[in-house]
Formats: sequence, structure tokens, C-alpha cells
Amino acid sequence: MHSIVKDRNALASQLAILEECPVIITRVLRRKGSLLQAAKLLLLSRLIHKTLSQRPDAPPLVDHLKDRLSSLRVKLLRAIDKRFANPEQSVTRLVDDMCAYALAMSSTPSDVMQHFLNVRMRAIQWHLAQDSNTQTHVLKAMRLLLSTLQNSQLLFPKRLSEALLRLKDLPLVKQADVQSVTELRLDIHMRWLTDELRNYTPWPRHDELQKSEADRLIRGWAKSAQKAFVTGLAASLEEICNFDKILEIRQHLFEAWPWTDRRLPGLHSADVVDELREAFNERMAAIVQMQVKELNNVCKMIRGLLRNPGSVSLEEPLWSSSLTDMEVGVGGQYFKNAILSSYNGIQISTSPILVYFDEWISSINQIQADLKKMRDAHWEDDLGVEEEDNEIDSRQTLLSKDDPRILGDCLSKALQNQAKSLSDDFRALLNEVLSETESTNNNGTLGAVTLLRILREIFRRASVQDKILAEVTIPLISTDLITPLHERLSRDMCTKVRGLLSKSLVRLENSPVLAGKALWEGKPPLPIQPSAMVFRLLKEVTGCMADLGADLWSEAAVRAVKNVLSAAIAEELKRTVLNLSTEPKSQVANGDTSRVDGQHDSSSAEGGGNDSKVVEQADGKELRRDKLTQLAMDLTYLNTALSTRSRANLALQELIELVMGRIQLADAEKARVKKSATECWKRTYLLFALLVPEP
Repeated sequence: MHSIVKDRNALASQLAILEECPVIITRVLRRKGSLLQAAKLLLLSRLIHKTLSQRPDAPPLVDHLKDRLSSLRVKLLRAIDKRFANPEQSVTRLVDDMCAYALAMSSTPSDVMQHFLNVRMRAIQWHLAQDSNTQTHVLKAMRLLLSTLQNSQLLFPKRLSEALLRLKDLPLVKQADVQSVTELRLDIHMRWLTDELRNYTPWPRHDELQKSEADRLIRGWAKSAQKAFVTGLAASLEEICNFDKILEIRQHLFEAWPWTDRRLPGLHSADVVDELREAFNERMAAIVQMQVKELNNVCKMIRGLLRNPGSVSLEEPLWSSSLTDMEVGVGGQYFKNAILSSYNGIQISTSPILVYFDEWISSINQIQADLKKMRDAHWEDDLGVEEEDNEIDSRQTLLSKDDPRILGDCLSKALQNQAKSLSDDFRALLNEVLSETESTNNNGTLGAVTLLRILREIFRRASVQDKILAEVTIPLISTDLITPLHERLSRDMCTKVRGLLSKSLVRLENSPVLAGKALWEGKPPLPIQPSAMVFRLLKEVTGCMADLGADLWSEAAVRAVKNVLSAAIAEELKRTVLNLSTEPKSQVANGDTSRVDGQHDSSSAEGGGNDSKVVEQADGKELRRDKLTQLAMDLTYLNTALSTRSRANLALQELIELVMGRIQLADAEKARVKKSATECWKRTYLLFALLVPEP
């Protein structure tokens, strides 16, 4: 009877402890208490469960608690791993957590160490794989790497071995952290526990891990962790396209890195620093190249604009309704910018291109400012470093001299390559504009105008930047790129005015009288001003130039117009000069042909009838000579108007000599004509301001 009561009391006490332990373990885990205490209670629960499960009359509650204990074991191991992954965890708590892991898993010290290192490795990789708060996660990964190496030397094998050895001092139920759990009421239940439970003492193999093996594991892990950290850092930086952000991460990481800490087994600080610098420099160099190559989009935008002629127009009138009707409330600066944009031919269609280019310049300037910030940064070298230790170069040298130089060279090279690429792209655009056929002549003119204006604005914006950035746009003003555009505009414009000149010359040849001869002066009488034909011609030229836009006519553009126009005028007038220099043949009514000195053919009768009215005509030879004399004045005036400093109008000068030779002017008469033409140009050049000679 006594044995039955004793057995019943033992069963009740063991069940009471077994039921209470899961509750206490859950509370400890929830409150983030001692995991070693939770592990001891879990071990006690498993021992009691094993004892009860061997009884033939074990209650159903025992099987139910088995699943709960298994779940608690998983939660305990998860909590231990979370503690292991915390770089801020103290060495003392880490030792307790490692003992908890050893009890929960019945692990040897080498197993504990291997698991600890694996957890740290996974934590490092996890932090480096995060897309947000990259800087925070990178620094945590670095602290995990460093603290693991620093703590491992303290923990393995001595501190862990000593802690595991202390677990053997007392039986499990008599250890202080188990006795302190009042809910177990061990003072009552202790006497009813079996001898096996009362006397059970954890017996981990505390001396299984030797120092040599621990050092080997640490050094092997260090190499793997170094590779994982550098690789993960590079992958994290790949997701960042902001140069400033990478620079900020770089600064914080190198500030926190222990450059001269010798408690990093398996790591050579100089090698790690070089690998980290390489990772940062490669990513920043990639961003630099990416930012520089963004300039290629300018050509793409221009090509799209040129292929859509409907979106391009000539210059908007300076005082268009959009300007004169502008509300006062928009501000004077806005009005000023609108006037400048109109004067410079900047339209709504081209404005996005220039805005994009301005943004590109700002991004390059920001990179240059960041490089200057890198050069100006001051890095404090660690104190107490032996002078003879030259393994690691000065932080100042590496981070504020070498790295900015590498990135500066990268920027310079990228800009040089971009200059060549930009030049090639614009040459391709030029070929597209010049290849426009006569049927699409207006489109070709608009394309040339648009391309010229964009080139000019791009160069103007870049030329005020520093030397390295201004060099990018030097190819944009090369003569082999700009000159063909000027010539295209000049040819298109001269095509329009050439027809006017040709008609005027035909009228001059067929005119029975010479208008304006009454204004001739001197002895012998000579013209003192060009004919109205010349004024109409130059007025038409300047009108066409103004229609295209006054902003287009730079010194080089005007020079191109003068050269093309001079050649066209010389070609047209030479034909007229030759015609006027040849005596025409006249026909009489009976069909006989005879030489009539200086006379034009008589007008034939309309409808076959004979007109009896006699038309008196001036002497033909004298009329032709007068016309040639007026042409000499016209040509001299045009030669003065279309002259340039760099190139003489050889075609016009040769034609002038030809005309004056045909009319046999004396040297003094030639000088009079030339002087009159020069003085007339001085009085009238403001009428044709766009053709004014260079100062």
C-alpha cells in the first residue's frame, strides 16, 4: 500500500513539473530572458517525459506534451540563432547562449562553434541582400564580421570550455537557475522524483575542442566571410545608382573599419581594405560612365525631332502675341527668358533637349563636386601604430588621394570617349540633314536651322563649364560639322534669290532704255550708285536671312552666305555681260539679214499686220555700253558688300575687270566707280545689317 501511494505521488509530482515547464519556458522566451535557463528547463522536461513515457500507465497528457516540447525546442533554437546573429551581444551572454545550444542539441564544443560561425555567415549574407537601408545593413554586416573574429578568440575554446565544465558542478535540479523557478515547487516535488532525475548532471564534452582546431575553424571562416562580405557589398552597391549615397556608405564603412586591429585572425587588413576600395571604386566608376553616356540621349532626341518636321518651325516673331499678351503676374524674369528664347530660336520642340542637356551638365558637375569632397576629406590615422609597420598605407593617401585620382581619370576618359561618340552621332545627324532631296528642301532647311541652333546652345552651355567638361563640346564647333550646315542654309537661300536676279537681268538686257542714267555725274558721266536691281537683290537676301532667324547668322554663317552668293551672282551676271558685249543681229521684214550697228531687232507686227508707227531708239552700241557701265557699278558695290576678311571675291573681281575692259574705262574712271561704290555702301549698309562686314 505504501509503495502504491509513493508511486502515485511520484507520478503526480513529475506531471506537475512537466506541465509547468512549458509554461515557464514560453514565458522566458517571450520576455527574452536567459536562454540557458530555458534550455535547462527543456532538458528537465525531456528527462521527465522520458521517465513517464516508460510507465505502462502513462496518462494521455504525456503524449500531448511531447509535441509541445518539440515545438518549444524549435523556438528555443530559433531564439539562440537570433542571439548569435546580433553583433551587439556581449561575450558573457554569448557563452550562456552557446551552453544553451549545447544542452538543447547535445552538441560538442566544435559543433557549437561551427553552428555559431554558420549563423554569423548567414546573418552577414542576409544583411547584404537587403534592398532598403543599405548603409545600415552594410555596417551591421561589417560589425558581424569583425565581432565574430574578435569574440571567437575569446570564446573558443577556453571560455566555452569553462562554461560547459560549470554545468557539471551540480545535478540539474539543484542548479541555481532551476531552483530559482518557484513555480516548479521543487521543495515539495523533489522528494518524489526518481533518483535518476534528482541526480542527473549534464555531462557535455567540454574539452573536445582544442585551440589548434578552433584557430583553424576561425581562419577558414574568416576567408569565407571576407569573400562573402566583399561580394555581397559589391552586389548591394550594384542596386544603388546615386553617387552621393555610395560615397556616404563608403565614408561610414571606412570610418568604422579597424585599420590596425590585430585581433582579426585570418584577415589581412590591407588586403581587405584594397578589396573594399576596389568594390566602391568599380561601382562609382560604373556610375560615372553611366552618367556620361546619358549624353547619347541628346542625339536620339534630336533625331526624333528632325524626323518629325511638323514639330519644327522657324523662329517665332520677337513680338508675337504669346509675348505681348503675357500676363504681368508671371514676373519680369519669365518675360525676359521668353524674349531671349524667342530671339535665340529656342522653341517648345527644342527646349526639352536643352533642359535634358542642362540636367546632364548638373549631374557631371555634381560628380566633380563629390570627387572634390573625397579629396578634401580628412581621415584620422590610428594612434599608437608602430612607425615601422608599413603594411597599410595611410588612410589619407588611399581614400583622399588615390581613389579620387582613379575616379577622376575615369571621368576624364569617359568624357573623352563621349566627345568622340557625340561627334560621330552629330556627323550622322548632319548627313541625314544634308541628304534631304530637293523635293524636301524646306525640311532640309528646317533641319539645318534646328541642328545649328541646338549645337550653338549646347556649346554655349558647356563652354562656361570647367575645361574637362567644355572639351566634350569642342567637336560640335569643328568646321567640318558647322560649315556644311552654313553652306546648306546659304545654298537654300541663294536658290530663292537667284531666280529674282535672273529675271531682273533678262529685263535689263531687253530694256530699250537705261533707267537711272539721269543720275550719273561727272565728266564723263558715271553712275554714283547701284541700280534698283541690286538693292532689291540684297533686300531679298537679308529678308530671307531674317526669315530663317537673325540668331543664326554668326560671322562664319555670314561668310558662307557671301561666298555662295558671290559665286551665284558672278555666274548670272557673266552671262549678261557676255550678252551685252555681243552685237545682236536684226532681221528685216523681207527676210534679208543685215548688220545694224548697236540696234535691237525691230518689233514684228502683231497678227501678221504691218505697224506703221516708228519707234525711235537710242543708238544700240551706246545703250549696251551704258548698261555695262551700270553693271560695273553694281558689281563693284556687290563686291564691297560681299567681301570678307579671309577670302576675296575672285569671281566678282574678275568679272569687274572683264566689264571695265569691255567698256574701256580709264584708270581714273575706274577709281571713280570704285570710290562711288564704297561711299554708297557706307551710306546704305545699315539697310542690309545682316551682311555688314566684320569689324
